[in-house]
Amino acid sequence: MFGKHSKNIALFLIMAFIIALMSFFLPDKFLTVVNFQSMASQIPEFGLLAIAMMIALITGGIDLSVVSITSLTGVVSALILKQFTNTQIGGASIFFTITMAILAAIVLSMFCGFINGFLIANVGVPPILATLGTQGLFLGIAIIITHGHGISTFPEKFLFIGSGKISIIPMPLIIFIVCTLLVALILKKTSLGISMYMVGSNPIAARFSGINNDGILIRTYIITGLLAGVSSIIMISRVNSIRPGYGYAYLLQAILVGSIF
Repeated sequence: MFGKHSKNIALFLIMAFIIALMSFFLPDKFLTVVNFQSMASQIPEFGLLAIAMMIALITGGIDLSVVSITSLTGVVSALILKQFTNTQIGGASIFFTITMAILAAIVLSMFCGFINGFLIANVGVPPILATLGTQGLFLGIAIIITHGHGISTFPEKFLFIGSGKISIIPMPLIIFIVCTLLVALILKKTSLGISMYMVGSNPIAARFSGINNDGILIRTYIITGLLAGVSSIIMISRVNSIRPGYGYAYLLQAILVGSIF
């Protein structure tokens, strides 16, 4: 009856059951605005990594380096914020520094994704091996840069990204919803998204259909890297700190959730 939507309906029913169960046993703690705001602030950084993993899985690959990309881009952004931020400078300069930090994270994350895509598409390394190798590479670079130490205390305006609210809606949730809608638009309404599904289902048939498989794979991993970079911005602005390896436990969870979708 429900056809291709049966999996989504089943997941929704499971979620509804869990919410009802928690609401019954913990009505004063679970069913509160503060609790839902807390969850809405913490889930997006993990959700973006799960979406990144989903995109890689659609093409028949996997990206084990997403958490390491998050660590590396978070460290670089944090260093920019600490290096160029001065409590005495004006608002315009602080805005410029925050913009630099965000752009650095985005550009670096896309470059890391390009490295993964190049290794997989042009060098011919299997995705699981390529991203396993870059996972260690990116994390190692982050450790070398910081000497294993954490970086903390960022400008208050930057912290709004991870801790601020628009009305009662946490800013991380707004960013997550926007990114989710953009990814859905790419996958359902663009030739790139359709090509991703074709490459993932049958790469040989896709190649004979005139699809540039190598180009699709490179663009796929650039997108997964970009999502990891956005996640890093949310992460460091929410906890006001970063250290290499932060969020490492998200990897297996991202693979699990990404494979469901």
